[in-house]
Amino acid sequence: MLTLIWRDLQYRRYRIMAIVLLVSIVITLLFLMAGLVGQFNAEPQLATQRSGGERHWLVAEGSTGPFTSSQAVPLALVEQIDGAEPIITGRGTADDTPVMIIGRNPANRPEPELTDGKHASTDAEIVVDASLGNSIGDTVVVNGQPTTVVGLTDDATVLAGVPLVFTSLSFVQDTLLSGEPVVSGALVDGAPATVPAGLKVMSPQQVIDDTLGPLEDAIGSVNLVRALLWLITLIIIAAVIYITALESTRDFAVLKAVGGRTRSLGISLLVQGVVMTVLATGVAAILQNFVKPLFPMTVRIPSSAWWQIPVAAVLVAVVAGIAGVRKIGSTSPAEAFG
Repeated sequence: MLTLIWRDLQYRRYRIMAIVLLVSIVITLLFLMAGLVGQFNAEPQLATQRSGGERHWLVAEGSTGPFTSSQAVPLALVEQIDGAEPIITGRGTADDTPVMIIGRNPANRPEPELTDGKHASTDAEIVVDASLGNSIGDTVVVNGQPTTVVGLTDDATVLAGVPLVFTSLSFVQDTLLSGEPVVSGALVDGAPATVPAGLKVMSPQQVIDDTLGPLEDAIGSVNLVRALLWLITLIIIAAVIYITALESTRDFAVLKAVGGRTRSLGISLLVQGVVMTVLATGVAAILQNFVKPLFPMTVRIPSSAWWQIPVAAVLVAVVAGIAGVRKIGSTSPAEAFG
């Protein structure tokens, strides 16, 4: 049987190569779609970690979360809570690029984790995410005011790729809130026993869940595209195997006439489909490295995708091969003499 499979693959090698390339393109897209969903799910957690670490958030009672519907809170209200660090989160621009600005007091700030440089210590200094493409020492106009990049971080984006910019609390108050003594809320170690009226406590996980909310439709859309790509893969492999079975009808009839079993012939056809799919998956694993950088946002392929996609692809190949196997089963040995 192995000899039969090998000879048939050799005979149809050019068609096999074309099919492997076509299927590999589809599977490459499956890897990338998995990477987009992985980024959508990881981004809120990373943004929350970069902005406030493991601390709880105090936000306005009517706010859904610090990144989705930040509302002004009087600074005096936050200062009533022992150990609370005022924070401002708000939309702004950095060199005309939309960003999410995080304003905190400069002293003893552990977040965000830096890849280069230092934390901002004055109103004229900022830390930016690497996705903005800036370097240490660059001048960036934030909300109309020139600032100097003194630190870089990575994986600090929110809401599907909006970069986070970190600077001082007073700078954001002046440029975003017209100098008013208000903030978006505060960071606290653990949930305080009592909270002033007008404020509510959000755990890091609640902030993550809230930030993920606006992306649910996007995730649903990507998952729909993934389902369609799997359907396309199924159709391609099924069509190839069935056409191969049609072209080999007389060959199968001859093999049956000389004692070949339908089961062995059917398995040989399924193995061909699996071989093509495995080769296509390997090519796709290489192709995705060249396509990922072309996306405007990070593509974070989860480790589980590296075994789930190949296993699913093999299962699709087996299911797709059933049509060809049924054709073999219906082939009569008499056709060898017709």
